[in-house]
Amino acid sequence: RLQTALDALGQQVLHLFIVDNGSKNLNEVRARVANVASRSLIEMGSNQGIGAALNRGVSVALAHAPRWFLTMDQDSVVQEGAIASILEEWQLLSESTKIKTGILALRPQPQRGSIWLTRYVDQLQILGHEANFQERRAVITSGNLIHENVVHLIDFDTELFIDQVDFAFCAKVRAQGFRILQQNKVSMDHQLGDIAETNGKDHPYENAQRFFYIVRNSTYLVIRRKIGLRFFLGQLIVFSGAYLSVNGVRAIPRCIAIIFRGLYDGITRRLGRREYPFLQSP
Repeated sequence: RLQTALDALGQQVLHLFIVDNGSKNLNEVRARVANVASRSLIEMGSNQGIGAALNRGVSVALAHAPRWFLTMDQDSVVQEGAIASILEEWQLLSESTKIKTGILALRPQPQRGSIWLTRYVDQLQILGHEANFQERRAVITSGNLIHENVVHLIDFDTELFIDQVDFAFCAKVRAQGFRILQQNKVSMDHQLGDIAETNGKDHPYENAQRFFYIVRNSTYLVIRRKIGLRFFLGQLIVFSGAYLSVNGVRAIPRCIAIIFRGLYDGITRRLGRREYPFLQSP
């Protein structure tokens, strides 16, 4: 999947910066990256979280003085011509809109089997429509073209470690007066966590460790009004429901423990990397 993602990107950007956040199979990653033209491999040495990795990649890329920075997950695959297409559509917007654009986001394919609640939570992020784009409160990190003006003002939150880092970043972008525009047409194949099947329906699923980070970090953000209360509650219901549907009624005590630990740590600002023993999957 990584090789496919790199091959798809290599034809569409000037330079690729691959940030390795402490992979256990680093030699294999090195071998894959060695076959890619115009690339740099940045080795973090240990897992310092997604925010730290993004900040490191951007800081190195600044030396190339690009106008746009594209952030990608390792498992997201862009369609052919996607980058040129979104920039062409952006050029057709009014000058006032272009000046205020902080993020241009590629649109991932709809998630398989999404239920009404996940669609409702997503709709909460939409602020309006502009030609071939929709303006949003926040977008996922993968597939974002971030304007140079934003990069020089705003960095990614390292305290959250993983999950909700994208929402925290987007809140900062909008607080600075920039707009976030997502393309209407689908141009990226993105994998959102794991996919679990329950009663013949597919839905996103995260294990106990990731579920904890989602609860903790979204609690931290909703208290500081970086995300909305309805969005926060919707996420809580979606991921707790998915966790229980996969692990069964025996997992109810553990699910409650994850939620309370996440709420407590979010309220008391116990951030950074937290790996409590009870979060380890049996």
